[in-house]
Amino acid sequence: MTGVAFGIFLKKTFGFIRPHHAPMLGEEAATSFPSGHALLASLLLFSIAFAVLRCASPAGRFRVGALAFGSAAALSLLVGLSRVHLGLHWPTDVVAGWAAGAGWALLFSLVFVGQKRELASGAK
Repeated sequence: MTGVAFGIFLKKTFGFIRPHHAPMLGEEAATSFPSGHALLASLLLFSIAFAVLRCASPAGRFRVGALAFGSAAALSLLVGLSRVHLGLHWPTDVVAGWAAGAGWALLFSLVFVGQKRELASGAK
């Protein structure tokens, strides 16, 4: 939910217009920076990758992490490329969406790990 609000905040802050050949669907759909699809795809997929990595055993952590983050990157890449291919976003919109989504997922992962450590130390 916070990722959606973050994306809307960024769109309203920058207010960049879509490519000239993109169909205009309404006032909210007229802004393009950052790509909401790219942002939410990377946010969701990298959040899942962080959760998978956290559940992996120490012995297989590298392989599991490589698969999880590689899959997240590949699927996010496909979502972003489709937005550019359809003419709905500039490439910079998509790159900003990827960065914002992955950064938001990293931030929440770090916050969650910090809370988990506090809970574990308080329980002793």
